[in-house]
Amino acid sequence: MNNNSFNLAYRDRGTWLDRASGATKLLAFIFLSGISMIVLDTRFLIFLVILSLIVLKISRVKFSEVSFLIKLVVFFMIINLLMIYVLAPGYGAQLYHSKDIIFGSGPYALTKQELLYLVNISLEYFVAVPLALIFLLTTNPSEFASGLNRMEFLIRSVTQFLWLLDTFLMSQKSISKSVFLNKHAATRFLKKQAFLNV
Repeated sequence: MNNNSFNLAYRDRGTWLDRASGATKLLAFIFLSGISMIVLDTRFLIFLVILSLIVLKISRVKFSEVSFLIKLVVFFMIINLLMIYVLAPGYGAQLYHSKDIIFGSGPYALTKQELLYLVNISLEYFVAVPLALIFLLTTNPSEFASGLNRMEFLIRSVTQFLWLLDTFLMSQKSISKSVFLNKHAATRFLKKQAFLNV
């Protein structure tokens, strides 16, 4: 089999990314991808793209190994961008509260804001895809499974802590409510007594 063929299997490349735990890489992937989906600042997205590409270069993943997948993602990204423009041509202007027409007229007039929005969407792809490739190609599946097993205790502990915190806060809320009601009742009683004494 050709060594440069399309293959999304784990292979130890001897980098620090191979030695990092799978759970850590998963959390980094979710965190950075999530941030890129929320943020609309083009400068920050460009920074995340550069960071993703640098880490992909450090991981020693060859382009020939993932070129088919990248071409497929770019193809679907282009379809996605076209569909966004066709189905919601004014969303960029609505999102940025401005409308500077570059060319065209009517609902499909291309605005600077729509173009900026579409560029930001494409940058989000260029952040998420390298991170996903890093996660897939540098994570040993068996190590990842055992790491998730170890995390189960942590997840249960956090869940239990949140449940206890919620129970405590609800009990404090009911205590403060009863104290408030008692103070309110005491105030009414004192006012009533003062009225009777006059």
